[in-house]
Amino acid sequence: MFKAGLIIANAFLLAAMPTFAQDCSNAVSQPELNKCAEAEYLSADKKLNIVYNTYRNVLNEEEKKSLLAMQKQWIKFRDLACKHETLGYKPMTNASAGPMVYSGCLRSLTEAQTKLIEGWLEREK
Repeated sequence: MFKAGLIIANAFLLAAMPTFAQDCSNAVSQPELNKCAEAEYLSADKKLNIVYNTYRNVLNEEEKKSLLAMQKQWIKFRDLACKHETLGYKPMTNASAGPMVYSGCLRSLTEAQTKLIEGWLEREK
């Protein structure tokens, strides 16, 4: 019952979470596009944190340690993969597409990690 309550409570938090405040449907300048891509990543990251913590709450201590170790390694991978993806965008100023590409990479990998952990959480139901 406790697990189900946590899952339901976090589902409400996800539903109430705003995606981002800026109207990105009309973004055309590179700084606007960069800001929108960053906001999309931050929204995905918030969702990942909620899903991660929901899953963590249903694990025993050994499983929690394993999850934490995995997540730390995944963060290193994510950051390195996205830095690699943006190597051709120099300088990484707000006037270049580099920040948008970097944020898009972070968002994509974060959404994939969220789906992975959601699958694990589903198994616990």
